[in-house]
Amino acid sequence: MDADGNIQTFSTMFPDTLPDDADPIIRDFYGYYVGRAYHPRAMNSNTSAWDATAAYGFFNFKLMDNIKELSLRPLLLITGDKAHSKYFSDNVYRDAAEPKELIVVKGATHADLYDQMDKIPFDKIDRFFRDNLK
Repeated sequence: MDADGNIQTFSTMFPDTLPDDADPIIRDFYGYYVGRAYHPRAMNSNTSAWDATAAYGFFNFKLMDNIKELSLRPLLLITGDKAHSKYFSDNVYRDAAEPKELIVVKGATHADLYDQMDKIPFDKIDRFFRDNLK
């Protein structure tokens, strides 16, 4: 949607190559969706951008409205210290009730935590589930 609420359509999400001055966030997603996770039929891959209705569920739903009610059970948040979205994990952690844990992975971006096996804190995830799913 554009700023006036009009549906915008594109045949691809990204150009074939990024300009030298591309934003670091765009570079992060480009590296994932156009590079390492590309699949011709995947919605987020470059040749199959989101359709006009894919994101409608988020338009009228404030994700933090019910955080206190939702967070009465163990909550694990994982973000990277270089993730553009880190602020959201910080806000959720701040507003959520206990028990909660926030893991900040040094040197990781948002998309790194999708598939960069050396950055995903599997040991901490395993411990969290073992401790909280007894």
